[in-house]
Amino acid sequence: DADRHGIVTPDGGLMNPNHYLAVAIDYLYTHRDGWAAGTGIGKTLVSSSMIDRVAHDLGRTLVEVPVGFKWF
Repeated sequence: DADRHGIVTPDGGLMNPNHYLAVAIDYLYTHRDGWAAGTGIGKTLVSSSMIDRVAHDLGRTLVEVPVGFKWF
């Protein structure tokens, strides 16, 4: 169902998915003008607190929910 991914780093290891997600969130909110001012960020309880810091720095609301799509 395509909910898994991996990014291979130059040294042949895998990038931490939470690091990739934090960078992707920052990129999307700073390079896509179409996001409404009230658009927030959702994450699950097991996601990194790095995402919390990105949301705070962007001035966006962060919603933390239990694991599972039914919570979004």
